[in-house]
Amino acid sequence: MKPLILFMFISNNALGASQVDLVDLFDLSPEELLNIEVSIASHDKKEQNLLDTAAIISTYEAKDLEGFGLHSLSDMLSFVPGVNVTYSIFGHVQYSIRGIYTISNQKVLFLLNGVPYFSPSHGDHPHFSLPFAAISKIEVIRGPGALVYGSNASAGVINVVTKKNESNVVKFFQGTNPHSNISAYYNKTFSDDHYFSLSSKFEKDEGHNPEIRAYNPPPTYPSDTGTVTNIKRNRDVKSLLLNYTYKNTNFMSHLFESTFNGLAGAGTVLNKMGMTQQGNLFHLDHTFKQDKTSIQLFGTYTNFYRFALYERGVTTAGSSLTTHEDNGNKNYSTKTGIKLRYNFLENLIFFGG
Repeated sequence: MKPLILFMFISNNALGASQVDLVDLFDLSPEELLNIEVSIASHDKKEQNLLDTAAIISTYEAKDLEGFGLHSLSDMLSFVPGVNVTYSIFGHVQYSIRGIYTISNQKVLFLLNGVPYFSPSHGDHPHFSLPFAAISKIEVIRGPGALVYGSNASAGVINVVTKKNESNVVKFFQGTNPHSNISAYYNKTFSDDHYFSLSSKFEKDEGHNPEIRAYNPPPTYPSDTGTVTNIKRNRDVKSLLLNYTYKNTNFMSHLFESTFNGLAGAGTVLNKMGMTQQGNLFHLDHTFKQDKTSIQLFGTYTNFYRFALYERGVTTAGSSLTTHEDNGNKNYSTKTGIKLRYNFLENLIFFGG
């Protein structure tokens, strides 16, 4: 693999518009609204005129969204303007940002504490696997972010930020169907720059019975094959998240398994599928800081794949639609690199990597 070198100059000059309170927005003219300064998709997250930024960051605190009765990352993201969350008949959660989406979200980059995290083969995100108790906030960039964040960011970026040095907590949610979700966050602080956290999640959803409308069956299928039916779905998720920080060194690890049953088949509703996703992430970085300069060395390993996707019904029972060589162990990606940042002036930054 050839190394990629990227250098940029980032300027964050606001254009003189003043900040306004939310209650004052209704009194502004269209011209004044366009001159409001907003948070932009830069590493500094400083403010810039709305007309002159291609991407805008929306930040939402998990504790605020929890007050609305939200208990999942997908529910939280559905509150973000410009973001549409849909569930496909094949079990995928699709995020559409500004009307752009693909079935496995290859146009929307998913970050966990700023680290890219998605399936190397399909681009799937770990939607259901992150412990809700560990989430501090979510940041959503609506607009292209590939220049700074790399591939899979042409439509936008979703960054999930986990808690640091916060109180230990256990959260339990019980819903209908029945649906139970328990997540826990444990934190141990040794000093201001030395702490450890461990989070877990166990979720079991016994299912609901949505109406599924499938494609017209192929000519080889029986003539009375239907295209509309109700299929019971259920979900089972297990997840473990570890964060460790010592001074300027950070280590993060995440392991999960999620199983979905009762998904619609690819040719007819008679073909009911079950899909299991497994994944693990290991990330290590160290940052050297000196006055206006910071240099970060990092390494990331991701193994994230669809363990099994089976079709049952009029086809041969147990026939596989998606497989991975060596049970998915070879479906991995590794990334190592260096990031350089230098502040020339207050509003002029040199960034390279």
